[in-house]
Amino acid sequence: MEQKTRVFVGVACYKPYAEFETSLSKFLQDCSLKYDVVCFKVYGKRLVEAQNQISDMFIHSCYENLLMLEDDHWGHTVEMLDDLINSEYDVCGNYYYSRHFPHVIIPMPKYDFDDPTKWLMTTAKPNTKYCDMGLVGFGMTLIRRNVFWKLDKPFFRPNRDKYGKVQYGYATDQDFCLRLHELGLKVGGCFSQCLIHRGLNDTTVVAKRESVSYRNMMTIHASRRIKELNKLKQESRLNG
Repeated sequence: MEQKTRVFVGVACYKPYAEFETSLSKFLQDCSLKYDVVCFKVYGKRLVEAQNQISDMFIHSCYENLLMLEDDHWGHTVEMLDDLINSEYDVCGNYYYSRHFPHVIIPMPKYDFDDPTKWLMTTAKPNTKYCDMGLVGFGMTLIRRNVFWKLDKPFFRPNRDKYGKVQYGYATDQDFCLRLHELGLKVGGCFSQCLIHRGLNDTTVVAKRESVSYRNMMTIHASRRIKELNKLKQESRLNG
């Protein structure tokens, strides 16, 4: 009998949405017919702590693939997992939209510190199933075991700006992906099916982008971000 591909599902649970729990339960049940799957949840910890605990459990297991999920996404399907497993990437993320304005597509080609307007315009979905990416989030991302052979601990760290300052919030995706690229690991995105992020999907985001208020906010948001970056540059020169 052919051995099933082993998938370790890790979830950092902050405040799980009911839609997520329903989606996850069905997803795990469906996956068990095709994959050897186990799920490990971490509750009540900061994201970076939960992600490192999940990765430690994973590397001490017999599983080949770590599937990172976040508890405010839903609509997971076996076909999404199939596509992630079948990709040629060391790390591959299924696409979704950021919940904050301007609702960009994640994974993203590149995060540009010096020109936030480029980041703001990362709104078009690639016309291919797979695409090389600069940054993936952790809504639904597959990480191969070999990644942890090469990365130094801690595997996950808070994001920092180009001046070394920890960014506001709790995210770890940017720091993680920057180190992946430095090590020559392959990072990609899968764009066959959209994962729902707190109600955001292809249909709802398109409707938002067609509004005049959205286009006006794009201009305001870019201008504000440029001012913030100029202030950081000035502070860096004064402290340098």
